[in-house]
Amino acid sequence: MDAVQEMRYIRKGNLGATAAALFCSFRPGPASSFSLFAAADNKQTIFQPTVVRSSTSCTTGSRMSSPSSSLSSTMDDQNAKSSSSSSSSLSSSTPATTKKLKVLALHGSGGTAKEFPKRLDALNKALMSTSTCNKAAVQLEITTVQGPFDKDDGYSWWTMPEGVRSFNAKEYTGFEESATKVLDVWGTEKFDIVLGHSQGAILIASLIALKRTPYHPRQYIMNGCSFPNPYTQQLESLSSRTGTSSVVADINKSNDDDDDDDDDDSSSQSNVLFVLGKQDKITPNSSGEQVRDLLKKGGFTVSSCYHDGGHGFPEEDTNDEAMKQIVDWILR
Repeated sequence: MDAVQEMRYIRKGNLGATAAALFCSFRPGPASSFSLFAAADNKQTIFQPTVVRSSTSCTTGSRMSSPSSSLSSTMDDQNAKSSSSSSSSLSSSTPATTKKLKVLALHGSGGTAKEFPKRLDALNKALMSTSTCNKAAVQLEITTVQGPFDKDDGYSWWTMPEGVRSFNAKEYTGFEESATKVLDVWGTEKFDIVLGHSQGAILIASLIALKRTPYHPRQYIMNGCSFPNPYTQQLESLSSRTGTSSVVADINKSNDDDDDDDDDDSSSQSNVLFVLGKQDKITPNSSGEQVRDLLKKGGFTVSSCYHDGGHGFPEEDTNDEAMKQIVDWILR
């Protein structure tokens, strides 16, 4: 299929109200990292990449407070100090500059590349609200890749026998096909954040364990992550490395010569945030915590955010404090 569908979400805050506009257009051409499009080949339909562009009006004062009752760095002690700031007032002027965060986002089992960015709307809205007159507005540009295997009304990254879960499976059938598809996109763009939900987070953890990531971004976000059981040995081997930056440095060292951005510190560290729902009935939190602890031993700077919801990504209305913590972690 030669036609490429481009869909752009734009949200703009103005004096406390939110207006949304949705644009759709068709254009031919190769994949762009600044569009949401559906491309098809002779084998299957692939949705990639998706871009969410956000802007917000300028505010005065500091950004939202960031309680640390649930957000804790496991590289340090669990008693992180909370920080707060005064509430901000809105101005009709707009920020002079915009900071774009490029995100590679992988959906969970049964999801699709087209709908997954909608699950991040609350995060996008929360990030928009942090811009100030002397601080750049933050825009998320989200690239998504779609799993190749049919699952319910969506797609999955691999298949397993009935009743088998990812944290106890002996094999992920189709993993190689999915890994190749994701890495083809990952390797062509310099992403600030690589984010995965559920099976998408497990896929990211597996690629890290296998040391197949083209580079480590500045930040990983793992929501509802489970232990990648088929790659237990590889994940555990990360902890046998000496030095807190060994695993991260090994991957990023070969990319240092290509980095011209003086602000890019991905070669020295990579931060991982595990988002865990206290009411998650699908993935035991202990399974994600096991991945977190092994990545810590492998040299990653890891943190945890526990929210009162279930398996899904936190929503601002029901998990406002958790959302503030996630935003603060991204912007720190």
